[in-house]
Amino acid sequence: MNFRSVLYIIGLLISTLGCMMIIPALFDLFNNHNNWSIFASTGIIIFLMGITIILAFKNKSTKIGNRETFLLSVLSWIFLAGISALPLYLSDLNLSYTDAFFEATKKPVSFLIWISGIAFAAYIVGKNTDSVLSIAVSPIYQTGILFTVCWFLIR
Repeated sequence: MNFRSVLYIIGLLISTLGCMMIIPALFDLFNNHNNWSIFASTGIIIFLMGITIILAFKNKSTKIGNRETFLLSVLSWIFLAGISALPLYLSDLNLSYTDAFFEATKKPVSFLIWISGIAFAAYIVGKNTDSVLSIAVSPIYQTGILFTVCWFLIR
């Protein structure tokens, strides 16, 4: 198993998340909320942490197989959810870290569950009826997953 490639990609995702935290910092700054400094400082620290991981696990070839893809999916959700909870935990909302963790993942995960259930049902219907629907299920499902990951990164 190629752990270096998995950690390299996780570093890319973490640094991207750090850059995305500048967006809510700017919204809070323009709306005169006090939490803009928490988002900005957390975003900068997370960005630097991601760059450190990228530099530590840089590979000449980033080859990913099925096992690496599964590990990357699981670890990226865990790491990104844990990191996304930090601004909520540090804000003036008085949330515990566990509450902040689940608050950060609540909407994207519920959307992911819905899109997975609908895609699974459409796949079964398409397979049993031999309709054209079975051809369109995979691209729609992949688009939904990509949308959910982007939503999770921005959130």
